Amino acid sequence: MNKKIKYLIILAFFIIIIIIALYFFINNKKDIFVNENDVEKDTDEKLLNLSDNEIYNLATEENNENYCSKIKDIYSQDVCYKLVAISKLDSEICNKIDDENIRLNCKNISLSKAVEKNGNIEICGQITEKKSQKKCINDNFNYKTTINDCQKIIDYSSSDTTNGWKDFEINKYCNNIVLFREAVADNNIAKCKEIFYSDLKAGCLSRLYNISLTSDNDNDGLNFRDEIIYQTDPDNPDSDDDGFLDGEEIKNKYDPKGEG
Repeated sequence: MNKKIKYLIILAFFIIIIIIALYFFINNKKDIFVNENDVEKDTDEKLLNLSDNEIYNLATEENNENYCSKIKDIYSQDVCYKLVAISKLDSEICNKIDDENIRLNCKNISLSKAVEKNGNIEICGQITEKKSQKKCINDNFNYKTTINDCQKIIDYSSSDTTNGWKDFEINKYCNNIVLFREAVADNNIAKCKEIFYSDLKAGCLSRLYNISLTSDNDNDGLNFRDEIIYQTDPDNPDSDDDGFLDGEEIKNKYDPKGEG
């Protein structure tokens, strides 16, 4: 047998293998297509005679977003998708929602819930609304969290973060929480005072001083939290000694720390 015939036999063998592989591939694709059609058909038949309210209840009970698509009322359909997404911790389902506000709310809540369950704090970076993102970071920090974790949040952050909450702000807030945790763990008041965000600083000092945030020890009309925010003296009712209580000056829009 010469070389030319050998090459033709080998080539024919590979062609047969390719044809067989294509046959199985095409048939598998057909099966998948048929199965998807069957699922769609079964869903349609199951929900055929049900009202929107009944479909809504069934979808949320079974956590089945495919049922939500059969609801005629768009608002109810959106809420259905939202509840299923949150229950399944699947923010991708939120993309099916028509209303932008409900869609964003759905993503923010489902992502926050996912962080609570899985402990992957970097997922907070995908939340696009400032207040929700701050809450996610604050609620899911623990004493093992470090500044390196703050960078992970930034690396994972969404490109469409809204309300002016940019990477440097995420990093600053995150680092302040690390500082808060370290200050409380070390019982270090000086570290508390380094915190930039007033609410965090007040919370830190209130723990270390063992003072309630709502207490008003000097009876000037400002509680401890307000004293920290307005940078007045919690133990002096008249921080600038001008004859007026700090609380009165704040109420009347004067500066309790000096002239005016």
